[in-house]
Amino acid sequence: MQKSTRLSEEDWKNMWAARITDFFGSNKGRSKGRAASGVREPERAATQQWLREMSKSLSTVGWGWHSCSPLEDGRQRVLILCTDQEGTQLAAANYLKFGQSLFVEHVSDPAHRSHNDVHLSLASSGLLSFAMWCVGLYNIRYGPWNKGAWFGKVRETADRMSSSMSPSDPLLVTFFPDILVDQGRSDTENTEDARRSFLAALPNMGFVRSKGTKASPSRFNSLSLAHAELDGEWSAFALVLVVLAIGEGWSSAASDLWSPESAAAGDAAPSARAAAKAAARKAMDKERGRSVNTLHVMTKFACNPDNRFLARLVFFVTQPEALRCSRMLQVLRSQKATIESFAGWAHWDWMATAQEHVARLSDLPGLQRLGLDFSLEFTSKDLDAALASQDAIARKLVLVTHRLLRFRAGSQLSSTNGWGATAGLLHPEETRRSASLSFLQEVHMTLEKTEQNGSLEAKRLLEGHPGKAPLMAKVLKELEATSFLAVPEGTEALLRSCWGGLLNSKLVEDGNKIQREAEQRHSTSKTLGRVDGWYSLSRKRLLESYERKEVPCGALCHLPESFDAETWFTSKKRRLSKDGSSALESNMSVAEKQEASIVEGVTKARTWASRTPESEQDVLASFSLLAKIVRDKADWGKAELAWHASLLPESHAVLLPGSDKPVYVVRSYKHAALAWPGTLEKVGEMERLVLTSELSSLYWVHVFNTDAVVLELEAAAPQSNSEEVS
Repeated sequence: MQKSTRLSEEDWKNMWAARITDFFGSNKGRSKGRAASGVREPERAATQQWLREMSKSLSTVGWGWHSCSPLEDGRQRVLILCTDQEGTQLAAANYLKFGQSLFVEHVSDPAHRSHNDVHLSLASSGLLSFAMWCVGLYNIRYGPWNKGAWFGKVRETADRMSSSMSPSDPLLVTFFPDILVDQGRSDTENTEDARRSFLAALPNMGFVRSKGTKASPSRFNSLSLAHAELDGEWSAFALVLVVLAIGEGWSSAASDLWSPESAAAGDAAPSARAAAKAAARKAMDKERGRSVNTLHVMTKFACNPDNRFLARLVFFVTQPEALRCSRMLQVLRSQKATIESFAGWAHWDWMATAQEHVARLSDLPGLQRLGLDFSLEFTSKDLDAALASQDAIARKLVLVTHRLLRFRAGSQLSSTNGWGATAGLLHPEETRRSASLSFLQEVHMTLEKTEQNGSLEAKRLLEGHPGKAPLMAKVLKELEATSFLAVPEGTEALLRSCWGGLLNSKLVEDGNKIQREAEQRHSTSKTLGRVDGWYSLSRKRLLESYERKEVPCGALCHLPESFDAETWFTSKKRRLSKDGSSALESNMSVAEKQEASIVEGVTKARTWASRTPESEQDVLASFSLLAKIVRDKADWGKAELAWHASLLPESHAVLLPGSDKPVYVVRSYKHAALAWPGTLEKVGEMERLVLTSELSSLYWVHVFNTDAVVLELEAAAPQSNSEEVS
């Protein structure tokens, strides 16, 4: 539910004053140069090392960074980098594009990006520390020390319970209502025969038969997969752990396992990722000091109903994105499937997943599993406390949903508004291809008009835009030759080559999977050797699954005699000069000197646009402002007034001047905001915001004054609006 509040002029001033205070209060600046052993360590040393290692890898196929320089004969070699969005790789890509004018483009690895967005949404919601606790519970059957001793104890306990536990045992009677809820069954089935049937089937339940998916913060979707396997058996698993703890003598009283403070992870953890992980580790260590071992700690954690509801809330919100990412990883093998995926992302196909996230807020059975009560009446004597608890669940649910939408919508801009928009020209539908041509024509016109007639501020906003990079500029120039009415044959072939390449995520996923299958789980070695790795990764069945001509598959999997591991994996020692740069050898070829010069140049004074994932998004948001100015033939002075959009509060609704329909602010940038349109519905004395269900893309919102009306939204449980409560 929400209430409408128009911010006064004084409120706007206070908001701006707070931002100015934060801006000037920052003590971040350029770090001083460091020196070690008399040799000055250059700036961006990590980026330089990455460029050097990549150059070495490219040399094995006869390439190098210099190979992507403009050629005189009209032909061009293009290199597409598909990596995670770490600062090292982004700085390198920006340096190569804008500093060296090389035909190099960077594509965010889709699986890494999705995984990071989910982690960031949990961190900003204060739930990342709790997620670390859940990882401990999901992996408990792999303990201790990555073995399976505790899994054996769980199996033995389940077998013993099945053969000897009475259907009227107090422990079973206590847990059985929750077991029925987990299985989606009615409380009327809580009979002695049902409990007897449960005990008979206990040895065949999933958590008894297998260790389950191993969860890890760095493994794609592992948290969602592990929870999905345990979700329907959470209470049964907790029952077995309790019986095990009592049988081993770790717990002698119920208060030890069900005390209010026993292993309650809570959700008020730090928002920074590193701080959240450290907080979880510290809390676990504290609980281990109070318990016999980690299994005992996780028994208390699983018995806490708040933890069960909170784990389900995280899974409930993130499941649509986890399913989308899993389906994506299944199909991103062949060139055709990869092109179709990128072409769909260029046309906001992610909105289907976003609509699933929003639809979950109306999924009544799912919300009941999270602890929300839809009976519209409370049996609790403490009505105020019950209402506060229900409202807290509703607020947390909306917060996590908004954070996930915020980060995912922002990371999609590179596909819809950046270099990724060129993939839309390869979409199988004619209407979609025409839409991409129109969008790229607007990009080209905006770049031209801004460079020719734009103000100084407008030109500054263009710094680092992908349209100014050599590769996208080449594509725009070739499309201009056809007046943006068709895609030339050569341009289409270039784009198919760029967007059909094998993605880093598939290589990493398959390589890690094979390594996990081949490695030995003991204390002496957990590393797959180079020879074993060659054999495993070159198997014919794996290579055939990619359906790619650049990955030939033969019958041989042995290591070639000409394979020299040292040449591939070991870099030569470099002779450094006093300023930290590598000395160029006199016997180098022209190409080698050119390559070395490119690598060394990244440590010199920065003259190119260097971006972070957030600032890259901000460039695209600012470009939407320039496109609006050019499209409306407005005054360039609006570029100096568009900062008002940064004051639009996220997760709030806004009524723009001249409109009676609100928009929900998903994410705000310096000069624009991403918004989701909706409508207001009257519910009693309040109003409810209903987001548009069928939406092809989010909207850009630009604000140039303080005339916007901000509607303060407040999530509330159903009982908060019932007549009985009010």
